[in-house]
Amino acid sequence: MASKWTALLVACIAFNVATAAWAVSPVPDKVGPFVTYCTTHFADCKNEVVTVDVATMAGILFAKNGTPTCVIPKGVNNDTGTKEILAWLGKTKNTYAM
Repeated sequence: MASKWTALLVACIAFNVATAAWAVSPVPDKVGPFVTYCTTHFADCKNEVVTVDVATMAGILFAKNGTPTCVIPKGVNNDTGTKEILAWLGKTKNTYAM
């Protein structure tokens, strides 16, 4: 298990990336509009997906063993992971209000 300082560093980096990306081009905060927005703003959307992924991985450092999480699998590049996530979200209409 990583040290608390490592987890804190990762969380700070994720926060900084998130706020920097939002300041440049704010993306929709609901899934439906987000998926639509991503068709023409892939780079912005990838930044959001990666930010959430990093924050989730940071959360894993503090989670109890066995806590279910969803992150881009190791070895899958961020472009591919983002495209797969967007495809799943696009097909899963009941997530659109989230």
